[in-house]
Amino acid sequence: MSGFSARVGIFCGSRGEYIGSFSSFLGVRKSLYAEVTGAILAIELAWSKGFRRIWLACDSSLLCQSFSSFNLIPWSLRGRWRKYIKICKEIEFKVSHIFREGNHYANKLASLSLENKLELKWYDVLPAVIKLDILSINSPFFVLFKLVRKCLSSFLVVGLA
Repeated sequence: MSGFSARVGIFCGSRGEYIGSFSSFLGVRKSLYAEVTGAILAIELAWSKGFRRIWLACDSSLLCQSFSSFNLIPWSLRGRWRKYIKICKEIEFKVSHIFREGNHYANKLASLSLENKLELKWYDVLPAVIKLDILSINSPFFVLFKLVRKCLSSFLVVGLA
C-alpha cells in the first residue's frame, strides 16, 4: 500500500540508555520500501558509529523475513540490500519482530517526521515528543530494554518503525 511514509530508528545501548535516533520523511512510498530503507539506514548509521553488535527490532514481520529471503526485497533496493546483508554477516547481528505496541515510540517519531516533512535528521537528544513516555518506568520501551539487558550484553539495539 502506498501513502506518505517515513523511516525512523531509535538507538539504545544494552542497558537501555538512549544513544540517538533518526527520522526521515520519504514522501509517497510503499510501506515495505520505508521498512527496508529504514533498516539499511539503521545498519549504515550503526556501522559508521563503530557498532559491531547490533540487534534490530521492528514491527514488520516481512522485513524480518527479508534478512533470510532476498526475493522479498523490492527490485530497486536489492543492490543496496545485498551490501548491508554482507555487513550483517561480518558483525554480530540479530533481527527480531516486536509487536506494534512495543514499537510505540518509533511510531511517535515517525508521526513527527510525517507532520514536519523532515528530511534525514539525527537526534542526539531524545525528542520531546517521546521523552516523557520513555522515561516512565513502566513504558513498553523500558520493559523491552530490561529484557535486552538480560539477554544480550553490549549490543546496540535499534527499534524501527
